[in-house]
Amino acid sequence: MRWNAEADWVWSAGQTHEAIIDPDTFEAARRIRAAGTHRPSESKRRTTGRRYILSGLVSCGLCGRRMQGQPNHGSTYYRCRFPSEYALAARVDHPRTVYVQEGPIVTALDGWLARLFDAEHIDATCAVLAGASEVDEATAARRDAARRQLAECEARLAKYRSAIEAGAEPAVVAGWTRDVEGQRLAAQRTLAEAAHSALTHEEIKTLAGDAHRVVCRLTTADPTVKAELYRSLGVRATYLPESNEVDLVARPVACATERVGGGT
Repeated sequence: MRWNAEADWVWSAGQTHEAIIDPDTFEAARRIRAAGTHRPSESKRRTTGRRYILSGLVSCGLCGRRMQGQPNHGSTYYRCRFPSEYALAARVDHPRTVYVQEGPIVTALDGWLARLFDAEHIDATCAVLAGASEVDEATAARRDAARRQLAECEARLAKYRSAIEAGAEPAVVAGWTRDVEGQRLAAQRTLAEAAHSALTHEEIKTLAGDAHRVVCRLTTADPTVKAELYRSLGVRATYLPESNEVDLVARPVACATERVGGGT
C-alpha cells in the first residue's frame, strides 16, 4: 500500500474526461501539496491591550461562581451573568448581571498587603506565620520514623562490614548493602524535608523584610507581575453585592501544606 514512483505511472493514450482544471494549475497545486509542512509559515500571536490583574481570583458572593473580566467605559470590571431561569432553579436571588470595578479592589489589596509588613504590624504577621509553619503531627511522625529507619540502616551496614571481614562473599554483601543504602538515602531525604518544614520567627522576619520591599512597589508594578504575585499569595476576592463590599483572603501557595488559614 504505497505510491508507485512517478516514472511507473500509467497514462491513457487519449483524454477520456473533460478536464476540470488546466495542466499548469494542477501541477502548481501538486507542488504546493508536496511541500506539505515544509512550506514557510508565520503564526500570529493573539495580542490584547488589556490585562485583567485579578483574572480568576474574583468570585460572586451570591452564586459562588468566578466573575469574568469586562471593559466598560475605559475601566476594567468583573461581571457575573446569571440568567433568571438559573436563579429560579437554584432558588437564588441573583440579578441578571453583577458588576464590580477592579481598580478599588487592587488599591485596597495593595494597601492591605503593605500594612501586613509595615513596622507596626510586621511582628504580629511574623508571629502568625511562625505559628502556621509549626510542624504538624503527621510530619513529626514521619520524622521519627525516618530517624528509626536511619539508625537501623546504620546498624545493618555495620553488620555487613563485619561479615566481609569475617570472610563472607563480597558480591552477596554488596547486594545487601545497595538495598540498605537506598533505604538510608530515603530516610535522610525525609529528615531534610522535615527540617525545612518549619521556620523560626527570625527567619520569617528576614523573609518578611524582602516581602515588604516588594509590596511597597505594587502600586507602580507591571500588571503582569502583580497578577503573578497575587496568585502566588493565594489571593481570593469575593464580591458581596448586597453590601457592595469585597472580602479579601490570601492563602500563600507555598504555605498550603502548613495549614495557613483565615486571612493570614
